[in-house]
Amino acid sequence: QVLNNGFCFVIALNRKIFHHVGERIGRHIRGSRRQAIIDKFKSGASVYRLHSQYHEQRSKNEKKGFNYDSTGKSKKVFKKIKAEATVESLLSPDVTLGILQLHDKLADEINNDGIITGALQVVQFRPFCTVAFTEASIRLYDAIVSHPETVLSWDATGGIIKNTALNSRQCLYYELTVSHPNVVNEDTLIPLTFMLSESQTLLTITNWLTTFKESYKKIFPHKKDSFPRPAVILSDRAQIFLQAALRIYNDENYQQFLARAYRIVTNQAIQDDLFKTIIHACLSHFMFDMRKRINKYLPEDIREFAMWCMALLVNTGKWNEMKENWRLMCRVFINYSTNETLDFKQSYSILLSRINHITNDPNTSTAIHQSRE
Repeated sequence: QVLNNGFCFVIALNRKIFHHVGERIGRHIRGSRRQAIIDKFKSGASVYRLHSQYHEQRSKNEKKGFNYDSTGKSKKVFKKIKAEATVESLLSPDVTLGILQLHDKLADEINNDGIITGALQVVQFRPFCTVAFTEASIRLYDAIVSHPETVLSWDATGGIIKNTALNSRQCLYYELTVSHPNVVNEDTLIPLTFMLSESQTLLTITNWLTTFKESYKKIFPHKKDSFPRPAVILSDRAQIFLQAALRIYNDENYQQFLARAYRIVTNQAIQDDLFKTIIHACLSHFMFDMRKRINKYLPEDIREFAMWCMALLVNTGKWNEMKENWRLMCRVFINYSTNETLDFKQSYSILLSRINHITNDPNTSTAIHQSRE
């Protein structure tokens, strides 16, 4: 018996309880311990990372005795706690009502006396679409986007939103980010705006950026005719991103862009051609796509050489040089099986010499290395 503040507790003790060797033993995680884990999940912790953290904190004796009091007998325990944290975080069990309540809640909490209030600027349900940005993100955009070192990038993924209904359309997460060497590290991206949308059309992407652009004009009315234009915008080569960037920043279609690009590489560019935004395709995505094609059509002994040939084309900035490099590649690969001809040897030697000039480029080397994985 144990007396505590006038209360008597009867504790049963049995020292003859034995467990099989290797059997995992763990008490239920309750009370303050469970709430502490819930709070960490609400702060953004992932199941696997948090479970690993608790697992590493187990003592030597706990591991020796197969005691899993702190972690539960499997990750399913933490997954269940994460589900409880998610339910507690919901403003409403109904998704539609919850989003509307979140819109109002953020409008009260974020910049409620400013020009652009809250974070959810567009809420639409059929088809579903939500656009988010703040006045602070627009002011950051205005402050750094026009600098030559600034790079804008955007991407989309279907891994953020999980479909709960079998007949529901996939909802993609789109994000526009910015990076600048004097503001953040090279590999760090600052989110400016994001969109959740069931519709994956060019019109949807354009409307998203147009909403951002119109809000910019409200904050900077004296700049309403000059929306800042980035020097470069980076994407994964998705056609919808390329066309949307051209429409929003350059007010041109794809055919006009190709004509402008041709004028630049043939030294016939007019002044306006050089000041428009460059739509840059991610080198890693391009080289990965080339790796798949090369592995499919070429024998193993020339695949690495072929990858460097593709890298050479990427690093060629003049049309005459592009045609010459392409001509050399055709001569080499068409005559590869009969590689004793003088034409082959000369073309192969020139190609190797030109490739040697780009082998020290860290971006190219990294992209080729990553394409092997």
